[in-house]
Amino acid sequence: MDPLVSGLIYFISIPLFIVSTALWLRNIHIGKAALLPASSSVVFLFGSYIYLSSVNTVLPVWAYLIAAVVIAILSSFALLIYRHEGSSTRRWLSRH
Repeated sequence: MDPLVSGLIYFISIPLFIVSTALWLRNIHIGKAALLPASSSVVFLFGSYIYLSSVNTVLPVWAYLIAAVVIAILSSFALLIYRHEGSSTRRWLSRH
């Protein structure tokens, strides 16, 4: 494992996560498809952990638990958005 590569992935993924999340919220607001920005947000959020797992670095259990909780929350939001398509989704999101 190269610490320089790990650090670069970590610090580069932060602005990419912010931009991707902004695009995700903008697409939801204007009623466009939000699957690609949502997926890329998750990848950028966990990019450094994905790298560490791929080079066989042992991560603490809490890192896996946090990742599982965040993925479960994002999946539930994606399912909720999928079930409430159209204007009802935009109204629901503007209230919360």
